[in-house]
Amino acid sequence: MKKSTVEPALVDSLGEVIENARRFQKIFLPKYLNCKALERFSRFSHWYYLPDLEIFAPSKFIGYKNTSIKKYDGTGNGGETEIRLTKWFVKVPKKSQDFTILSTELERFAAKLDKKISEKTYKLEGKGAIHILKDALTIDYDPFELNEEKYEEGKLLIRLHKKRERNAKLIKDAKRMAKNLDCICCGLNFEKQYGDLGSGFIEAHHTVPISQANETGRKAEINDIALVCSNCHRMIHRVIQRNNRWPTKQELANGLLRFARNDRE
Repeated sequence: MKKSTVEPALVDSLGEVIENARRFQKIFLPKYLNCKALERFSRFSHWYYLPDLEIFAPSKFIGYKNTSIKKYDGTGNGGETEIRLTKWFVKVPKKSQDFTILSTELERFAAKLDKKISEKTYKLEGKGAIHILKDALTIDYDPFELNEEKYEEGKLLIRLHKKRERNAKLIKDAKRMAKNLDCICCGLNFEKQYGDLGSGFIEAHHTVPISQANETGRKAEINDIALVCSNCHRMIHRVIQRNNRWPTKQELANGLLRFARNDRE
């Protein structure tokens, strides 16, 4: 394929990034055995991980608009795509356990293509990195008492799904003040469904993304919290990634499928 002389346009939304990342997975198709993306695979040093989809893709592929395996010709500047992608992703520290886990998964991904990952991705002094979504959240909300009067949260904790520190007292108070522990989306009540085993159990979803917090944290409010069942919680984060918009508490109450359809129309 002849290399384009036209400078490609950078992505404007997380939705575009996700679609590009999905297209990158077509690199496994036999018809793309001689594609430019596969040829350059071991030269990519900045890899981006989408936890809900469990897929990796490189910055130069997902950072430009409407990239596909067929169209990709290596055109563009990796530096500018990396800067643009900081809107939605954060680097995983190379000395962390999470980096070890993700690098192992990345190697498995490459091995399926009989390829190697660039050493720049792994070396401490290397310019490469593994990046993960800022708002890929999977939080365990079992409550416990804290001796704090204010609800401070937002200090970054790197975990495989990019967890952020939550104040358990806030979650406990949100549950205590709720009229019931029914899922706001589907109405499931764990105690009614499972008896004593489900008593007091419900997950909590923050309707205000924690990535909006500054590095010192933010003051959260009980009204930020939507009580949801485990299935709906996972689907909420999937639709956030797809639509690049966080549903309000009222939109969740109106129905998650309704929000997903309306926001795509």
